[in-house]
Amino acid sequence: MADLRLWYDKPAKNWDEALPIGNGRIGAMIFGELEKERIPLNEISMFSGYEQDADNPKMFENLAKVRKLLFEDKYVEAQALSEEYMICKGVGTNLGNAADEAYGSYQILGNLNIDFMHKGKVPARYMRELSLDDAIVNVDYEINGIYFSRETFSNAPYNVIVMKVQADARESISMSV
Repeated sequence: MADLRLWYDKPAKNWDEALPIGNGRIGAMIFGELEKERIPLNEISMFSGYEQDADNPKMFENLAKVRKLLFEDKYVEAQALSEEYMICKGVGTNLGNAADEAYGSYQILGNLNIDFMHKGKVPARYMRELSLDDAIVNVDYEINGIYFSRETFSNAPYNVIVMKVQADARESISMSV
């Protein structure tokens, strides 16, 4: 299978352009800003709806089958299999039969603001990407000949979102959170 990724050559301007990261319980949106990164955070209890049964044990075992059908351009078959096994059991996702249910939506827990102290500096070779294979967001760029890298991922067993910040020159990282 090909390397599956979304990539961009500039920071996101709005929510729709930001890259999501999460583990099903916590989540964040990565904009990839150079000077002032704002990362909206979410946690599963920040939901405006009601408690529901969103588990469907057959979802994972059918994911590979749905992907295979999609890659074979068998969209009707993929849709049918998705509707049979990949829709949650809760009433809020019952194929449109839940119009009278108060389904709700996730809300922002808060913003994590990071000032990277790059004020007024122009980057070279900027790249922001989400690897769909390993669920990692990378933001890479060069400023004044120094290569900076931010790798953000979520870990389900430890229930954390991690951002690893690196530079290829000593004492080049300065930030406030």
